[in-house]
Amino acid sequence: MDWTKAKTIIMVALALTILFLLFTYGIEKIEPETDEEILQEETLKLLEKKNIFLNGQLPQEHDRMAVLNVEYDVLDPDILESCMSRQKGMPSDQRKAEDAVEYTKEFLDDCGIYDKNVVLKSVSKDGSAYIIEYQNRVKGYALEESYMICTVQDGKVVSLDRFWLDPVDFGKNKKVTLSASAALVNFMMQREGQEEMYISHMEMVYWLDTETVTGETPLSDTAFPAWKIVYNGGSVSYIKAYESE
Repeated sequence: MDWTKAKTIIMVALALTILFLLFTYGIEKIEPETDEEILQEETLKLLEKKNIFLNGQLPQEHDRMAVLNVEYDVLDPDILESCMSRQKGMPSDQRKAEDAVEYTKEFLDDCGIYDKNVVLKSVSKDGSAYIIEYQNRVKGYALEESYMICTVQDGKVVSLDRFWLDPVDFGKNKKVTLSASAALVNFMMQREGQEEMYISHMEMVYWLDTETVTGETPLSDTAFPAWKIVYNGGSVSYIKAYESE
């Protein structure tokens, strides 16, 4: 089956699903528009009926995506200790936030763990210390549950909290991913209660559920495409993006 036919079938199936839900929860008049516009508008109306509100526009549709094979990377404690001990520190007159960011990049590079996938995520301050967090991004997609957090105090890195996944390769088969509209409907159906939810951010990511890992951390794993939904001031939910998963 070619992509055009597959896309048409998926759109029709989603439209039928949303129409069924609309008849269940209450339907409003639909003006003649494109299938995608109908799906987006009626999805947002349905969500609002269920006290779920989205700030901004729905993300654009994504192409087919493959899984991402990863390996767990553990930094040798002796290497980290050596990097810590040989720090020269930041000059006393160059200790602003941007200086601390550049210093941590040099520190991570000295430890041999800084590469193109290491991307600055946030900078915050806790008393006199800077908390600098880096995320893992592969081909523009965030690789969730993979991070490095440096604490900088008195001009030096005093701690490194790290859980890192090295991308190995992508799977050979690319599969169709859920639209943002379909992911939001799944999100609505999975939640419990009727409290108001305000979605501040939504993006496609690569994700593996590290909470399911028991015992020793495996050497390798597989990250799947998923929609990351951030709501109510920082709560996060992941919706797997493969229909068959």
